[in-house]
Amino acid sequence: MTHLIADDAMLAILARANEIAEIRDTSGHVVGFYAPASGPQAQAPLESIARAYLSELHRRAQNQEPGRTTREVFEHLLAMTVDETSRAYLRKKIEDLKERDRCASL
Repeated sequence: MTHLIADDAMLAILARANEIAEIRDTSGHVVGFYAPASGPQAQAPLESIARAYLSELHRRAQNQEPGRTTREVFEHLLAMTVDETSRAYLRKKIEDLKERDRCASL
């Protein structure tokens, strides 16, 4: 687990959360989630999140199937997609990944 230090400004913002909160940047993109460690409902959500996280880690550790690269997932989606706009988008992503992977091996 990563530990971060919050300054007073951040603590003031986080103090407004009385339940699990979604943290977004100024563009509206999700940065992460925050669960307050104090308050009437704090302990139960933290324990629930921890159990779910550990359960998912255990499930992944037991999985014997090979993983897929992002490129392989996009290629699979391309094979299933009929919409030409979506197909063009996926082809572009696949080509970008091919180029990225080619450059990484030089």
